[in-house]
Amino acid sequence: MKAIILAAGEGKRLRPLTAKTPKSLVSIWGKSLLVRQLEQLKKFGLTDITVVTGYCKEKIEKIGVDTVFNEEFDSTNMVFSLSKMLVNLQPCTEKSTLILYGDVAYSDAHLASLIDSSSDAKMVVLGNTDWLELWSQRLEDPLTDAETFQFDENLQLQDIGKVPDSLSQVQAQYMGMIKVDTLFLTTLLADYIKNCNSDKSKNMYLTDLIQQVANNHKVEVELVAGSWIEIDTIDDYNLYASKRPEDFGL
Repeated sequence: MKAIILAAGEGKRLRPLTAKTPKSLVSIWGKSLLVRQLEQLKKFGLTDITVVTGYCKEKIEKIGVDTVFNEEFDSTNMVFSLSKMLVNLQPCTEKSTLILYGDVAYSDAHLASLIDSSSDAKMVVLGNTDWLELWSQRLEDPLTDAETFQFDENLQLQDIGKVPDSLSQVQAQYMGMIKVDTLFLTTLLADYIKNCNSDKSKNMYLTDLIQQVANNHKVEVELVAGSWIEIDTIDDYNLYASKRPEDFGL
């Protein structure tokens, strides 16, 4: 199994912590988010790992991990960063690929759930059912930063990544952790690159791509609970840093 960590963003909302450091290398509880993820992946026997870099790429290169550079990191978004992996993926013999965000921390159990998923779906997406508890600590109104996440009785994803009108549209929260069939991923990225001819396509979110897949294929939801954080802002960082990792199940 291959793993890709998306870590190209500038993390402007984390200033001053990211003034000279990429978001994924911000240290929390004595260890950076990226190093934590690399250690977890290797603990599960995953050694084919590539980090997609952008902002302050040399800082990530120094930690000794394979990297691919998105030279347009300051004007593009996650799918464009992911598309930089196409050349790397085309000779890849691994059946499945994990795609992980560089600004999250999660438990070993959640990573195991994703790795061990035996679904025949082209894509599996982790959804956290305890998202509201965490979002309520981060925000006065959790809906202002939540995204739609709806699935049917067969745990097949129906809707993701939109601005919700109510809590009923957020059955779980997307964690920035997916598993996808590698051959299918190469086809997706090749099609994306072929049609990437506008600022809109270059700024496509990964949830937009997941929704496109769900519209035409089976995307299975793997539900987990708690034991996960996402660091977007300096307020997020201050919240987590003021507590222990055990307070978040980490």
